[in-house]
Amino acid sequence: AQSRVKRLAKLTPIETTIEASVSPFLLPSPARPLAPPLIRLENVEVGYGDDPAILRDLNLRLDVDDRIGLLGVNGAGKSTFAKMIAGALEVRSGEVSRSPRIEVGWFHQHQIEALDPEQTPLDIMREARPTDSDQSHRSRLAQFGIHFDKQGTKVEALSGGERARLLLNMVAMAAPHLLILDEPTNHLDIDSRRALLDALNSYEGAVILITHDRSLMELVADRLWLAADNQIVPFDGDMDDYARFVIERAKGGTSAPSQSAAKEKRSKGKKKKTK
Repeated sequence: AQSRVKRLAKLTPIETTIEASVSPFLLPSPARPLAPPLIRLENVEVGYGDDPAILRDLNLRLDVDDRIGLLGVNGAGKSTFAKMIAGALEVRSGEVSRSPRIEVGWFHQHQIEALDPEQTPLDIMREARPTDSDQSHRSRLAQFGIHFDKQGTKVEALSGGERARLLLNMVAMAAPHLLILDEPTNHLDIDSRRALLDALNSYEGAVILITHDRSLMELVADRLWLAADNQIVPFDGDMDDYARFVIERAKGGTSAPSQSAAKEKRSKGKKKKTK
């Protein structure tokens, strides 16, 4: 034992690695809540050009404090729905009622690809807020986690995580009443995902979340909607129920619940609680 102690004493101490702190996401809550509903859809159909409808018969309501998790396989129309709710895609038919003062922040993964590779974060901030001073731009970027040495770096030299962090913070910069996040964690590491979760749980506006990150979905969403069979309907279940639905669906067994069926199921649930 004494011999082992002497050998250990001669070893070079290994310094503990101190992890760099992760900057929080800034998702400011809207200053004034709007009267409900934020958005109401009645018999809405949406698609692209002369192609068949991507989504039809949409009858949904979004309120000021809703946290909606949008489920569905790739190609089911989730991103099309997000685009329509964000106001970037006109509906073919039906009625979309929006609160006249609603501000929407919309993040989608294609924004990262669409960034000008020759621009810098400072250039992007100057375009977004042309009346602010350079000192204000730099301060805000530092709060986003884009520190001084990266602020003048071209976008093409930034990592995917740095680009995602920049865009996520910028879409929320105006304190929107509704945040639409389409695959926000694709380029984020574990610590940044946790920081985003904390920010979302502190944010007091409405959220529509599209993600393959199950833990984020479970910890953020209060209600689930399902995109399937060219419709989006409330999904009365949790993520385990959805996993079973996908498996059964792949076997050719389970069809997506209709909006009338979902409404009927919720109505029965309310009657049981009343009894």
